Amino acid sequence: MSSSRGGNDLARPNASPQAICVNVKVALVLLLLSDVAPVVLVAKVLPRCFASTDAEASLRLLNRKLTAALKRTPCVGILNPDHHLLDAVKAPKRHIFAADGHHLSAGEGIEELAEVFVRGLAKFYGAGILAPFSGAPARYIVHQCHQCGSKGHQHGGCYEYCRP
Repeated sequence: MSSSRGGNDLARPNASPQAICVNVKVALVLLLLSDVAPVVLVAKVLPRCFASTDAEASLRLLNRKLTAALKRTPCVGILNPDHHLLDAVKAPKRHIFAADGHHLSAGEGIEELAEVFVRGLAKFYGAGILAPFSGAPARYIVHQCHQCGSKGHQHGGCYEYCRP
């Protein structure tokens, strides 16, 4: 099961990190109630091309607060897209962004962000998802869970680890 929510879907504009975290945790609980082993990926706020110094400082503060609030939540992966979207001097790669400097371009920008999410999923489900494949996806079985010690449940499906 896959669900994609943008920042505008998770919170009203200028929402506090606490409000965004509550919405992420609600999504996690809904996945648990639907008997799905949840994996919630949260990307840090993307850089902006034409942001003022104050706006950049505000984005960095929001990212630090989100990371601090969510890193203790099980089954939540925090993704940092900066290494894909920023150049060597930490400036946004202009060719990846649309003309407004705020949204990603429809081609290369979306591909870069998709790469960030695929690599984030690989941390939960193994490197097998990085290789192209045809047909049904492989299911990975844990020989012995490092969280609860049980054998045979699907990776990411340990209820001892995924409890909110």
